[in-house]
Amino acid sequence: MQTTKGDYITAALTELREGSKQLTKDFAYTSEEANTTAPTTYPGAEGGYGLYKTGDIPTIKLSDPFLTKNDSQSFLGKVFNKITSKKRADASSVFTYTIDELHKLYTELEKIIEDNADKEYKSYWGGTQTIGDSYLSFTSDEHTLDALPYPELWKGFLAAHPLKDEDLLGIDIMLSVLDDSYSREIVELDADNYPFKNVKDIESWKYTSHFQLIIQTLLDDLGKKNPSLIFRQAYTLLALIFFHCPTNKYIRNFRYGSNDDGHVFHSSLFSHGNEVRRKKLEDRRRVQTPCRYDNGNVWEVCANSPNGQEPILFILYD
Repeated sequence: MQTTKGDYITAALTELREGSKQLTKDFAYTSEEANTTAPTTYPGAEGGYGLYKTGDIPTIKLSDPFLTKNDSQSFLGKVFNKITSKKRADASSVFTYTIDELHKLYTELEKIIEDNADKEYKSYWGGTQTIGDSYLSFTSDEHTLDALPYPELWKGFLAAHPLKDEDLLGIDIMLSVLDDSYSREIVELDADNYPFKNVKDIESWKYTSHFQLIIQTLLDDLGKKNPSLIFRQAYTLLALIFFHCPTNKYIRNFRYGSNDDGHVFHSSLFSHGNEVRRKKLEDRRRVQTPCRYDNGNVWEVCANSPNGQEPILFILYD
C-alpha cells in the first residue's frame, strides 16, 4: 500500500479506518489531541493513510539455494540445499526420465492404444468415443484408473512398466510440453539432468494426451498419499527456474508462423510447477509469514511442508 498510487486510495482507507473500532483504537489520538475535533481526512501515503506505520520495506538478498559455500548462501538456501542433497543445480529430483527414455515408455503405450483403437466406450458426458481418438475421457466423475475406459489396458501397461512415485510429476511436466501440436515451449535451464537442456524443439507424440491422463490420475492419487513429495518437487522446479534460467525467457516454437519468446514466469513450465505448489498450500494451509518481497512478483517464504516436519524454501509468483 505504501507504493500504491491513486486518488481513490485515501478516501477508501479513510472509510475503512473510521469503520473499524480496532483501527480507531490502534491509531487513537494522544492526550494532547483528545480535546480536538476529529479530522475528516487522514494522512496520505506519507502517513500510512492513518492505517499503518510508515517506514522502509526491508530487503533481503535472495541467494541461490543450490550453492554450497557457507559465506554465499542464506539460511533458507542452506535448508533447501540440505533437502535436495545436491552441490549444484540438478533437476534429477524432479525429472527422473530423459526424453529418449520417456519416448521408449510411450512407444509401449502407443502399441496398446493402436491395438485397441476401435474399441468404443461412453464418456462421463454421454458421448461415444474410441480408444484411438485424439484424447481419452473418464467414464465417470471419479478420476481413478477404474474410471478410465477398459481399465485393464492401462493397469496392464503399468504392471509391465511400473513407475515410482518420484517419476510422476516430472513425466507429467514433460508430457505437458509435448502435448501441444501447434507450438512448443522450451525453457532453457542450466541444470544437470534437465531433460530439455539444449533442446531447441521436439516432435509431438500422437497419443500424448492419453499418456498424460494416466499419469495425472496416478499423480492425483499420490497427492493424497504423499503430498510432501510433490510439494518438494514443485519447489525444486520453481527454484531452478528462478535461479538457473540464464535468459529469464522461454522460446515458443510454432508449427506454422514465426517463433517468439516471453518471460519465463509466463511459461507453462513455471505455471505447471506453481499450480502444484498452490494446490498443496491450499490443501494444507501451513504457510507462515512471508519474509521477502521482490520486484512485485516473487516471494521467498519459509514454511512447513505438508507433513509438518521439514522446513521448505520456496518461490511464489502472484
